[in-house]
Amino acid sequence: MYQAEHGYNLVKLFRAEFELCKLKPGDTAAIMSSASVPGLPGPWSYRKDYVDAAFQAFEELGVAAFHIELPPIPKPILPILDGQSAVGKNVTAGMGGTALAGLRPAMSALKQVNFVLDLAMTLFSPELAEMVGANAKVLIVCEPPEPCARLFPSEDLKRRLLNAKRRMDKGKTRKFSVTSEAGTDITIEIGQYSAAIECGYADDAGRWDAFPSGQAFCFANDGSGDGVFVLNKGDQVVLPYMRYIEEPVTLVVKEGYIREIKGGADAQLIRDHLESWHDPEVYALGHQSLGLHPNARWDASAVYGWDSLGMDARIFYGCYLLGTGPNTLGGGKRNTPCHFDIPMRNCSAVIDGEVILDKGRVVPDDLRVQGR
Repeated sequence: MYQAEHGYNLVKLFRAEFELCKLKPGDTAAIMSSASVPGLPGPWSYRKDYVDAAFQAFEELGVAAFHIELPPIPKPILPILDGQSAVGKNVTAGMGGTALAGLRPAMSALKQVNFVLDLAMTLFSPELAEMVGANAKVLIVCEPPEPCARLFPSEDLKRRLLNAKRRMDKGKTRKFSVTSEAGTDITIEIGQYSAAIECGYADDAGRWDAFPSGQAFCFANDGSGDGVFVLNKGDQVVLPYMRYIEEPVTLVVKEGYIREIKGGADAQLIRDHLESWHDPEVYALGHQSLGLHPNARWDASAVYGWDSLGMDARIFYGCYLLGTGPNTLGGGKRNTPCHFDIPMRNCSAVIDGEVILDKGRVVPDDLRVQGR
């Protein structure tokens, strides 16, 4: 377990994290990073300090490691079109685009190790699925040191997240309803696709996770979801804007797709960005998440800005997060490149009649932190 007195000693931080991932002497590991893209913010910058600290931590644990540095690739800020649509073959932005695409020698090496430290953010990519399919543990790290230390994971966090996942998982159709005093009122069917957790460490072979994290998530059934989401003041659009909502935005959802976006300047930003991809699938409901990390703060984005990817906002205790776009992480086929993450405060959430959140308060005993 990582102790607070270590401060931001990256070697101790990574060693404690790798121990949670159950790495042992004789294991093999790859560090995968990407060269910085000029003009893009902190999360997409090359972190030499992370690479150096990880190498030393691996050495102390007796893990043989090597480093693959990939060329830079633009990430999901704005679409680059080929003249037809943002899903055309020449697009170089969007979720799931990685510099690994087409680099088969690199993929071959990554598929032969026990553990991949992913500093290049391969989330939603077929390459991530391929590494996991080869039975590797994959850990994505894109946050700066302070949230990594403050949000260091625990086995209790994983236990509570697994309890949440069991309420969402594939195999049984369930009704997931979300309401709020701001006006959110929507019911979504889930169960067609696999649910998952991000607990902050990857201790099982053939599984990926993100460090730090603390959320359980599921995916809407195809064509399911009718009602409205009302984004209230203080809710956030973490991706792609890292912006707090300043005036209410109403998203009207019919049969699993956002059909109307009502409001002022914030609504216009969301509407224009979605339209810019020229892809009807960007309007689909994606993952629906519950945040259960007791140390995460909804206001952290105001502190870090674009030096962070906003993990605090996604996982704060009692968070409901609306995701849009791709559903490939749950086993779906929708691989649209545009993805919104919208954490919301003070929501009530009910799954098959069981109250999970009551105005942002976690209700079930097996999901709660003692004293909260």
